[in-house]
Amino acid sequence: MWSILLIGFFNSIMFPSIFTSGIAELGPLTGDGSGILNMAIVGGAIIPLAVGKIAVIINHAYYPTMTQGETSWGQGIHYALIFPAICYLYILFYAVSGSRPNSERYGAGARS
Repeated sequence: MWSILLIGFFNSIMFPSIFTSGIAELGPLTGDGSGILNMAIVGGAIIPLAVGKIAVIINHAYYPTMTQGETSWGQGIHYALIFPAICYLYILFYAVSGSRPNSERYGAGARS
């Protein structure tokens, strides 16, 4: 339970860093880029819903006699959590290589 609560805490710490590095060097497109990043927050509401739906579908495959309203933490939730793990792998990719500045201004400064 605590690890799940801490995920939200660390996400709130990460967002300002991701936002700032995401709109850096956009020039006249800074407004559009910030709008897209703000709309990406909706993923924080859609992904948990999708995980729940995937878990229900998988649980129904494992337990076909389970009726509506019954709760089971069977195999469905285990497999459904692969989806947010993929999302966090993308965040890791962005942190490792996707956030590196690639403008000529940074490239020229590195050579000096």
